[in-house]
Amino acid sequence: MKSFFKPLTIILFGTFLVIGACDEGAGNAPGLCDNCSSTSPDGPPPDPDTAEELYVKFLDSADGNEVFEYFEYEVLPSFDVSKTCRVTKGETSNKDLSCVVDVNEQDLYFHGMRIEFVIPTGMCDYFTFSNYWHYDQEVGTGPPGIWIRKYVNDVGEPSGNPECFVQNSDGNWYPSDPTADGLPADGGVLGTGDNCASLSANAGLELYNIDPDSSTPFCRYDQSPTGTNCCRGRYNLYIETVDNQNGTGDPPNPIGKGTEPRFNIEYGNQEYGNCISGTAVVDSNWPKTVNGIPMRQIWYTREKGLSDRYEIPAPNSINNEADNHLVSNWHAYVEGTDTRHDHQGNINARVSYLPIFIDPIEDRSGDFFHIPGQPSYEFRCMNEDLETIHRMRWYIREYNSEAQFQNFIANPVNGSQDADRNGVEGGAGVNDCEGFLGDACNDRTDPDDFVPDVPGDTPPYDCSSSEGARFSGGSCFPYSRD
Repeated sequence: MKSFFKPLTIILFGTFLVIGACDEGAGNAPGLCDNCSSTSPDGPPPDPDTAEELYVKFLDSADGNEVFEYFEYEVLPSFDVSKTCRVTKGETSNKDLSCVVDVNEQDLYFHGMRIEFVIPTGMCDYFTFSNYWHYDQEVGTGPPGIWIRKYVNDVGEPSGNPECFVQNSDGNWYPSDPTADGLPADGGVLGTGDNCASLSANAGLELYNIDPDSSTPFCRYDQSPTGTNCCRGRYNLYIETVDNQNGTGDPPNPIGKGTEPRFNIEYGNQEYGNCISGTAVVDSNWPKTVNGIPMRQIWYTREKGLSDRYEIPAPNSINNEADNHLVSNWHAYVEGTDTRHDHQGNINARVSYLPIFIDPIEDRSGDFFHIPGQPSYEFRCMNEDLETIHRMRWYIREYNSEAQFQNFIANPVNGSQDADRNGVEGGAGVNDCEGFLGDACNDRTDPDDFVPDVPGDTPPYDCSSSEGARFSGGSCFPYSRD
């Protein structure tokens, strides 16, 4: 993806990228914004020296060469279709604004969009932009201990099905402690472990199964080869051999019992980068931490304001991307105004109003704590101590039905937005849409599709009507194998 940010001075500290402008200024300096010149389809944005208001707005298509319909309006502090996230230069009170841009799903998928932002000189000491990103897959730490018990006869041949045990982060072994077992009766098995291919509830909390032949645990956070291995941490492996003939074979040659330990085996890569997605992630020029987490960008705008544009890529232009969740970030209800997504961790009592794929809180065992993703395209006007003076949060909502998109534009009543029709073309149901071939109305998945079954659901946050489990069923994260 192409970014229009071409900073002149870059200083890294914490999770910020500081960009300082030279004496000629930032926004209109030659070459700073490739899409800000007079030859741009939209012309140049306003000069920050003469601009009278701070604003953020959207423009159609990533390159400015395609035109399609979209609709912008303010939703917080109140619904108002006549406002679109603007603050006058002389404003003395703090403004906390949230706005939405509505667009048809295929227009967004095929063309992308642009963001234009203008910060008048002297209005803000610093200006920040936090770019949208989310967890694409479930990320977590695998269990720290794996025990495989193999039964053999006196000559070392397999004699009975193997058993498996898992030590979770709580330090306990499941389904029981393998170190407490003795030797089985002649020809028998102890039977205290799990079938390695079908682990019990606690043993299988973070594992699909264990392959006793290769001595390999298969972590639930590992979606390879079709996805990414997002399983973190290391484990100790214990391979126990038990002679269940115990010297009664022919010839009698008891092997007894022995355990081979293998320590500090890595589950997978420890970086986040391949397990998250969103506009900030696919922009190769967007600054990121060493672990791949997108950072917040910040400009010094006291002595010279900023006029700039930023490309939001067309998902169609991203390799193997078939859906809109990459750039569309409206997720049913935002900023705590509804309890639709409320959930808390399994162990951690922290409650989040964001969808699980934006704020997982923790992994299944509660020993891997996540930082929340960035749910909005967020812009802040800040003073010289980085205290927020004004904030603007933007959400892109895509419509599955052209007729419903036009209905809302013609009569924009808050709450009447019918953006997520999930029926079929030409059907007679309330969730059906125009067309006649019976194809799905929802052609491109967006964050609004990843919602719990019941508004105000308490943990375990039912993400799937068939599974009813917090992390399974394929509806909590954009990519899921469970």
